[in-house]
Amino acid sequence: MRDEDRRKSKGKLEDHRLQSKRAKRIREKLKTRQTQFEKVKGKYEKSVRKEIRRCLVREATSPEVTDDKDETRRVAVPLVWESTRLRYLKRDLDADYRDGLKTQARQQKATVLQSQTEFTRTAPPRNLPEWAISSTYNH
Repeated sequence: MRDEDRRKSKGKLEDHRLQSKRAKRIREKLKTRQTQFEKVKGKYEKSVRKEIRRCLVREATSPEVTDDKDETRRVAVPLVWESTRLRYLKRDLDADYRDGLKTQARQQKATVLQSQTEFTRTAPPRNLPEWAISSTYNH
């Protein structure tokens, strides 16, 4: 409560709430991808599984923001260094997860669109496999 009062007095309460909401979205997104991967890992070879696990980390998870035009939709802002192969892998895990949800839960999930104009410009994590980083990415 004391921290909240201090943020309110400094005018930073809303910024903190937005930051917390974004962090929670990333944690949830990552958790669902990791859970779904464990369910379908049998379709990948053991060496590939190890590489995929290295890609399922917070630093390799693109942020989502609420759509300006529609509050019920979210826009995923892709990572500038992310390869097409990694992007498709994540989309497949997300789609498999959504398909596994019951109808009511699926309807309650916000629609997530991919931004075509914005990119997150962070450096890639150091321990990613080579195929996870786009060949057009310039350090």
